Amino acid sequence: MKLKTITAIIVLSLVVASLLVAGCTQTTTNTQSSNGSATETGGITATAKAVTMPALQHTVTPTPSNKYIAYNCSVTNVNAKDRSVNYMYWTLRDAQGNVYTPSWFPGDATAIHQFNGVQSQPGDVVKGLVVYDVPQSIQPKSITYDDGQSRVVVTL
Repeated sequence: MKLKTITAIIVLSLVVASLLVAGCTQTTTNTQSSNGSATETGGITATAKAVTMPALQHTVTPTPSNKYIAYNCSVTNVNAKDRSVNYMYWTLRDAQGNVYTPSWFPGDATAIHQFNGVQSQPGDVVKGLVVYDVPQSIQPKSITYDDGQSRVVVTL
């Protein structure tokens, strides 16, 4: 009788362990240069290129002593079904290690073609501007796209 109980406990433990492992995801990191080349990582590719900040239609100014800098960014869904793509997945890192999150311009998002969030399917390409409010003296080092499943770092 004890053998049946022990066997049942072992089987139940194995089922629980397999359920815990089944929900795990793997994050892949890939670093690329800013020359526009894109490498697949975790089902996506991502690129970023510095561009001149376009004029805004609404009166929006950076934080005092700061400036806006902009990057033309793209994410291509190579083979990831129902992958969330969002402008908030982009971060900028400077030479001192400070990390900046994107600024959002609700009144100007369409006019300046700001990067937008979507639920993408294989083959989808999401493009747009990602803008940061940063100190005047910044020395940008890299821009990273990290959606929790894939991470691409573009060295600037």
